[in-house]
Amino acid sequence: MKILLVDDDEECLKALQMMLTAMDYDCIASSDPREALNHFALHSFNLIITDFRMPFMTGGELARKIRDINADVKIILISGYLPHVESVNDSLFNAFLEKPVNISELKSVLDSL
Repeated sequence: MKILLVDDDEECLKALQMMLTAMDYDCIASSDPREALNHFALHSFNLIITDFRMPFMTGGELARKIRDINADVKIILISGYLPHVESVNDSLFNAFLEKPVNISELKSVLDSL
């Protein structure tokens, strides 16, 4: 499975990439949602994991743009601000995870997709 990770928090991005790499997933990481969108348009990904609050574009805006390119791709939203995320359209995301991401919860969500 090829995964695109998007989070403006470099430490969180690296930690998540290390977790997924340890589980034998192929991951591309981007701290800029605009760059991530370009990666998505150029390469094939099975899953997107994105933060919600980022500069330039929210995770919801990124998910909408990704769905315009490929409506079937799986998208997981991660956020430390879940009360703000409740207003996000549920149909954009296949799952939600709260930061800090717990490796067992992440594995459970990945297994369910």
